[in-house]
Amino acid sequence: MVLNNEGILGTDYAGNEARIDRLDLRYGGMNGYIPPIGSLSSDGKTFVELLNSEPYVSRDIIPFTMSLPRFMDFMPNGNLLKDTHIALFELHPETIEGIDASLSVDTETVKIGRTNQVLRTVTGINRPECNVTYGIREKHNKPVSNFLETYIRYGIGDEITKEPLVCLMPDFPKTNIPTSLELRSFATLFVEPDYTHTRVQEAYLVLGQFPTKAGEKVGKLDINGNGEMKVYSIETGGYMVYGAAIMELGQVMLDRMRSNKVNPDTVISPIDPNNLEAAISDSKFNIDGATTRTTK
Repeated sequence: MVLNNEGILGTDYAGNEARIDRLDLRYGGMNGYIPPIGSLSSDGKTFVELLNSEPYVSRDIIPFTMSLPRFMDFMPNGNLLKDTHIALFELHPETIEGIDASLSVDTETVKIGRTNQVLRTVTGINRPECNVTYGIREKHNKPVSNFLETYIRYGIGDEITKEPLVCLMPDFPKTNIPTSLELRSFATLFVEPDYTHTRVQEAYLVLGQFPTKAGEKVGKLDINGNGEMKVYSIETGGYMVYGAAIMELGQVMLDRMRSNKVNPDTVISPIDPNNLEAAISDSKFNIDGATTRTTK
């Protein structure tokens, strides 16, 4: 990773030389010589210390559903359940927490001599336990808790039999039965993009997720109270896979998003302003129809 006339160069995921967005720590930051005193890059245009003092700002992760629980394959409304699952866990969460791949060193200490000094030794290298938790607001008529209850009863186990009810479905196989983990769990790829939304900062693949609670079904009375909205904290656990291969997978998924199409300056209006009257007359609820309804 070097600085030259073409900017910051390094190697991409395929091992080819390419411009990357990581800054070069060999150059001074807060305590280095600062512009206009600082050194210039080889092209004589960029203050190296200024460039390499750019701070990192974390951004919201983007969830991509990579696999679905197998029990949905044997349900009569399986496709509806799959679409609902993807929308619920990709589009509806207001918060996603519990994703942490920070590497840490476990240590123990022993005293050395009589000076109360200690020697620290390594006992293990670990990453934190993964427990992905989604904060999802309940919607009108409680579709969130109803979906989660269906998920748990048919994919994990019923409260009476303690067995997944999907086993009673006529399409459930008699041989080559999926494992319990396959029936109940799903996998999600979480991608943190950079400020341009084109490059991956971090990517985490979490396997073996499944909800541990079906929202809330609680009734109460408070004569002095008001109604309240419900935001469920849905724990799904999971086993995290982290590394260069997952970063490459995250880049592939991010490239597919085409976020540039979201730019409002590039959106074409479905109504031609030069032909507005024709658009109104062709619409289902035109002005004349509205006038007729309001005068009756």
